[in-house]
Amino acid sequence: MFEVHTGSRPGRPRLLLSLCAAALLISLGLAWAQVRLRRTLGPETRIAGTPLIVRAPRGWRADPKTPGLFYQAVRVEGRFGPKLDIKRQIRFRYRLWRGMQPVEALLRRRNSGDHVATADSVERARIGVFDGLQVRRVREFELFGEYHREETLFRLAMSPRGDEIGIEYFPLRELTQGDLALFEEVCRSVRVEGVAFDDRGSQAAARAGLEFEIADDWRVFSAGIADVPGVYIQNSRRGAPIWGLSVFRTWLSPNRDALQLLADFAEENWSVSREQARIATTRVGQAAIAWITNPDPPADRAAISAARLVATDDTHAAIIFTLSDQRRFAAADQAAADLAATLRIRDGGFVEDIKAAREAGEILVRELSRGGVQRVWGQDTQTRYFARMIDPVLLIEDRRRPASVGYEGELTYTFAGVVEPVRHISWTVGPRAVGFSWELREQLGGGRALHVLDRRDAAGAGVVRTWFEPRGRPSVSYPVGPRFVAPPIEELVELSVSRRGGGWWEIEVLTRLSGGTHARLMRPLAGGAVLLIDDYDPRGAVVVFDESGKRYEQLAEVGRIERLDAPKAKALLRPRP
Repeated sequence: MFEVHTGSRPGRPRLLLSLCAAALLISLGLAWAQVRLRRTLGPETRIAGTPLIVRAPRGWRADPKTPGLFYQAVRVEGRFGPKLDIKRQIRFRYRLWRGMQPVEALLRRRNSGDHVATADSVERARIGVFDGLQVRRVREFELFGEYHREETLFRLAMSPRGDEIGIEYFPLRELTQGDLALFEEVCRSVRVEGVAFDDRGSQAAARAGLEFEIADDWRVFSAGIADVPGVYIQNSRRGAPIWGLSVFRTWLSPNRDALQLLADFAEENWSVSREQARIATTRVGQAAIAWITNPDPPADRAAISAARLVATDDTHAAIIFTLSDQRRFAAADQAAADLAATLRIRDGGFVEDIKAAREAGEILVRELSRGGVQRVWGQDTQTRYFARMIDPVLLIEDRRRPASVGYEGELTYTFAGVVEPVRHISWTVGPRAVGFSWELREQLGGGRALHVLDRRDAAGAGVVRTWFEPRGRPSVSYPVGPRFVAPPIEELVELSVSRRGGGWWEIEVLTRLSGGTHARLMRPLAGGAVLLIDDYDPRGAVVVFDESGKRYEQLAEVGRIERLDAPKAKALLRPRP
């Protein structure tokens, strides 16, 4: 029709179409860029009191009274002048459990209050690299005679070691596609400080010197502490973790066998005495396998319910922990048994020369004894406070002072807001770090108490343990070797290793609940830190020292311990109203 009315014809119709298409693409690109800009996230922020690192939407404000809450504020004209009107909110929640929990069960607990989710709204989702579930919550209410309906998004995920991460998003009214996209970006950006979970399956296992078949419904993560040789395995149903396994490299020192390691683990973690421990053994090819199960697992949560030790020789060994609740224990433990029968432990990924590590440990202890404790501690009286950042927060008060001979001190462990301590230790140590006493009082739960005294004279004989509680256990004496380090000065040895150039050191240390001693490997890390791995519980810990040689942080699979100043510590000690 254009040609009929004007009598002209376009000379290059394809160019016209190309220009129109280019204009359309530019318009769409600008629109996408504007939407993307509005959804851009702000800088990383650590949620106070947690290791959670998050990125809230750009321009959103953190609520100073509620850690983890961010909101979008717009300045509007009110009746009495300008005011801030809160438009949208997002809230992050964190809790560290002693092991992975089934996400479905946690979601049922968390799905309470005014906003209620229906079963058909549950869908698979992730926070960071962690699997979880997401629900839409709905609150219906009447206000001034009008019906209102509010929606929120709630997502819950669980790390393999037990980090529970919850995020809830509050839109203006009903959820839009823009809200969903923004929430997805926020969830994708979350990470946990101090842990380096890597989910590249067989590669994570190979770095630890482990080799095994990975089932279709498994996700394999490296250990949370990057330098610890081990992996986590999550088994999922409909995308949500329901039980897990963890595999960590260990070793067998002289006079220590698989039965002793498992017995120590059972007493330290389950309060099962050596006399009560029931350990089974078998062989599969060249591997010796020993295992023990918790006779009284907790009924209301998942926990380590069984442990298996697989060893082909002293340095090719690993412990497999079964993490499950009672309902899923049979399936999880069968998977652990199958894994133990097929696990291959390769060279590399762990200490290469255990003999050299033992010689280095012996030299280190001899140097400490020759130099004396006074060279490091002097005449200073010291009070320090630490807090283990797990729910509930555990406050640690550490006191040390010079004594008539050597030094003396106390360690008090108290849950935040509680008056009575859960654990109290009083100690002495001689000037040459040989003779010591270590008296422990601890509430074990269920009305049970522990009260023991370990002591060694300055001549360097064995250690004598006296049992006050539980009654009926006779006093025992156990020998210690040339790598033994008295409990009060373990920190001095850790500090010394943190300043070395490399390698491994093996020492012998006291076992807190079961009595006797166990082996500990140490390796210096960058930044004034030292890696600690105990033979019976090789999940590991990293202790960090500042430039002055003072301990100020400890990272472990079961939580972070941070140094506090006195005012903050006393605030935590204040009884709850």
